[in-house]
Order: sequence, then C-alpha cells, then structure tokens
Amino acid sequence: MKTTAKKMRRSVLGMLTLAPLALSGCSPELSEEQLLLAAQQGDKAEAEVGQVRQEMLSVALNLSYTDDRFTFGKNKNNDLIVVQKRGAVSGLVEVAVLSGSSNYQTYSMPWRSVPMGALALDANWDVETDASGDVYFIQKVGGASGKTEVHALSAASGYQQFSVHAATALHQTDSTWDFELGGSGDLFAIRKQYGATNSTELHWLTKSSNYGSFLLQTGTALHQTGDNFRFVVDNTTNDIWAIKQHGTPSGLVELHILEAASNWGRFSSQAPTEHPQNTNNTVDWAFTSNGSLTGIYKQNTGSGRSESHTYTPPRPSTQCNVPVSSASGGDVPYKGYVQLGAQSGTLNISFETYSVKDRIVLRKDGTPIFDSGCVSTSTVSSFNIPFSGPSTFANLEVYPNCAGESGTAWTVTVSCAR
Repeated sequence: MKTTAKKMRRSVLGMLTLAPLALSGCSPELSEEQLLLAAQQGDKAEAEVGQVRQEMLSVALNLSYTDDRFTFGKNKNNDLIVVQKRGAVSGLVEVAVLSGSSNYQTYSMPWRSVPMGALALDANWDVETDASGDVYFIQKVGGASGKTEVHALSAASGYQQFSVHAATALHQTDSTWDFELGGSGDLFAIRKQYGATNSTELHWLTKSSNYGSFLLQTGTALHQTGDNFRFVVDNTTNDIWAIKQHGTPSGLVELHILEAASNWGRFSSQAPTEHPQNTNNTVDWAFTSNGSLTGIYKQNTGSGRSESHTYTPPRPSTQCNVPVSSASGGDVPYKGYVQLGAQSGTLNISFETYSVKDRIVLRKDGTPIFDSGCVSTSTVSSFNIPFSGPSTFANLEVYPNCAGESGTAWTVTVSCAR
C-alpha cells in the first residue's frame, strides 16, 4: 500500500509535537531515524509513515501492549532490544530485537530464552542496554557476593554468552537506586534518596576495573527524587537526563539535564516536553544514536500497541534575569524556555532589536502574554506583564528579519516573577 507524503513544518529550533501513529497495515517507507533527521532539517522537511503526518515521530511497534515485566533499550544502530524479565511461556528470561531500519515492524532477532536460569526478575534487578546492544542485568540485592552485582549478556553471541560477571564496589542496594550505562560502559549508580549530600547522587563505577572501583562519588544539582523520576545517560556526553514523569507544575513530562562538564553540579536545561505527564510510570526511556530521547509507551496508546515516541532535544533553557541575544547576522529563529521561578506574578520583558526589525513573542502555558509585533528599536523597550498558570516556565520566541531583511541582532531579558 503506497503511503502519502505530507509536509511537516517546524521551526529549526522548535520542538515537535506528539501525534499517535496508526499504521493501518501499511508498511513504513522511512525509518524512525530517517524521519528524525528529516524533521531536523527545517521548515519544509517531508516525511511519510502510514497515512499520518509525523510531528513527534511516533511509531507503533510490532508488539502488543506490555507492562513492567518488559524493559526496552536501544543500540547504536537504533534497534530496539526488548527483554521479558518474567512471565514468558518458557519460564525463562527472553530477549528479542526489533529492527530500527524497519520502523520496529520486523524482528532482526526473534524471541529467545537467555541463560539467566529460571529467575523471575523483579524490582531487585535493573536491566540496561549499552551502545553495542549488550544487555546488563544489575542485581541490587540477593547476590552471592553480598554486593550489587553486574551480569552482562553479549549481543554478538545472540545473548547466549556472558561478557561480564562482577561483584561491584557498591553495597547491596534497593528501590532508591537507579542504574544507567555511560558511553564507555561505565556504570552510573544513581542514588535518589537518603544520601549524605541531601541530593540525588552519582556513584560512578568504571568498566575498566570490572566495576570494582569508583571514579567519582558526588552530589548533584538535583534535589532528592522519588519514583516519579526516571534517568538516562547521554552516552556521548555523560550528561544525566532526569525525567520527571508526573507531579510537575506544567502537567507535562519534564526533562532536567545535569551537565557532566560541571560534575553534574548544574543544569544545562530544564524544560517540559509537549507530552502529558505519565502517572502510572508505564514508559521506558532510551537514547537514540543521534542523541534524541525515545520513550517506549507500553500501554494506553492510540494504536493499541506498544509505541516508540522519539523526542527532539529540548529547546534551550535560561534562567530569568539572564539576557538572551544573537550577534549580528543571527538570522535563525530562536525558541527557548525561561525559568520564571513561580506559577504566577508579574514579569518584565526588556529587549532591543536595533535597526533590523524582529518579532518577539512570550507565551505562558501555550497562551501568548506578549507580542512585540515586527519592530526595530533604537533604545531598550521594557514592559511589565502579569501572568498565571500551572507551569513555572515561559516560552520565549524570536522571529528575526520579520520584514524580509537580513543581518539582524537582538537582545531579550525576561525578569524573574515578582
């Protein structure tokens, strides 16, 4: 069945909106990765999958609804590795691989049992996948060593041989710990609560030591966290993405990115996504090979199947009272979030667009609260604006050269709430 191409318009720095995908038996013609690359190329990118316009790159998997018995991970080829931890007909742990090049419609490796014994992997285990597709089973408690243990099955062996059996340098752990893999296969043990620093903590175990030594143990800029947070590690930068799935002021899933370059002591971005919060935690998260974030939605999807939703990287984020500017010739539209520090109050927006006309828009919870129109300014313009709404963020948008000119420069500052 031939699909119909539909144009997908977006600003260069904009975030794609989520649209459920119903394939209706059609075979996808472009892979999810190809669609994502197309979407990132600008206003006139074209993409086609089924008969649905792709704005958020949502793909229904060749897999029915799943639940907490299943975990998902991605390798560097964008394939999806699916692990059924318990409840399989075989009575064993099973693994399958859905091909990224087929938009997850074809299994490049069908379901097969793996040599984990007749274990029913419960909350005492974390399951993670590295860039090569190896699957790591992290046993938090109950191991023979009395430590947190790592057992990794290699993708090269079809998940039939172990590449790692290791007792780590970390004591036995519990549900207040999350485990993620860094880019070099190092293990990031994330302590969400009860650490000495009164923050979410990172305890970094190195692969080169067979997880027997810590490279770093540190507090982070993130407060102590609970079950509503999930974590992934960007395996190109080792930034930690803290994903707040529910309990957010915005009513949306929020991303809080801890910057590795600062020893995770500051955020490079804090921003809501455009997807409603997930109160039942039925989402697994993984990075794609190009650094975007994929959520695997296990239930309650529009297609009636498990779905993959790939998010573009979040818009740039800045604190209130911090100027945002473009140098001369900055002709690319800007879209970002400003942290206001409160859900309601009054803010001040001040800006200068100089001789070339630009348009500046500020939105709160999707509603415009300020629009400069297409203006040039010889001095700083300043406006006080009352605002209210569920989130503590505002959307700042700058549309340069709105009169058809070029070579613009602009500066905008949004104050904190008062």
